Amino acid sequence: MKKTLLLSLVLLIILTISASADNINTLVEVYPDGTAEITQNLVINSLNINKGFYFPAISPENIEITDSNGKVKFAVINDSFLIQPKKRLSTYNLKINYLTNGLTKKDKKVWELNYFTTHSTPIIFSFPESTKLIESSANSVIYSEDDQMKLGWKLAKDSSVKIIYENEFKPLPPNISKIALYVLSTIILLILLVYCFKRGYCKLTKRLSPEKKDLLKTLDQKENEVVNLLINNKNQAYQSMIQKETGISKATLSRTIKRLEDKNLIEVRQTGNTNLIILSEWFIKK
Repeated sequence: MKKTLLLSLVLLIILTISASADNINTLVEVYPDGTAEITQNLVINSLNINKGFYFPAISPENIEITDSNGKVKFAVINDSFLIQPKKRLSTYNLKINYLTNGLTKKDKKVWELNYFTTHSTPIIFSFPESTKLIESSANSVIYSEDDQMKLGWKLAKDSSVKIIYENEFKPLPPNISKIALYVLSTIILLILLVYCFKRGYCKLTKRLSPEKKDLLKTLDQKENEVVNLLINNKNQAYQSMIQKETGISKATLSRTIKRLEDKNLIEVRQTGNTNLIILSEWFIKK
């Protein structure tokens, strides 16, 4: 722990001195697939810059260049940025951020990273903590921070570094991945079904015999609604519940129930302030 803090302090001192002397520092985060995110903070004298200035880049993608007030105009020309400062200042702060696949290459399990700079700059490379370092250029500061392995250098103008490493990141075995996906899918399905039934969007409809289907064809729409609701509710339901579920007005529902009773399809039993509506036994057995 003390060693890590000491190394971090040493690197911080390197960055501070270099930034003051060369007006640039560089951070490079390397992802498991070999993509690198480069962030460069630089301070320039923009007093005499009228049409912009060039700054080197490495196969840049997803580029963003900002100053203290937001985004700055730029163009990409032959792997360089042509940047147009928004202000004329003796100390103008810029931040350049972009992704690149131009730093790394892979041979089987081993990765090789090469970085060349045309400016003197302190630089820090960050890798996942599981990375296994095989070889790196001399004079590096190596430490761990925020669950990452970090390598730092103070690079001179027109110099380079090389890092050889092995990415020990291992995906879940296929069988575990499938089990996890199955469990997640099952949980999502159960949640949807519970929500569906609670909201009344889903109803299980029992399979009807051909005779019942033929009989239901003789009924009007509201009679069908009542009978189907009873079928899907264990063949009985209170009249108040039927009215609530179907949305049929009380007067219309009373007339509908009377017609079904006359056709001997249901039995009406008075209970309290409402009626219990029961499908006739002969219809249930049909």
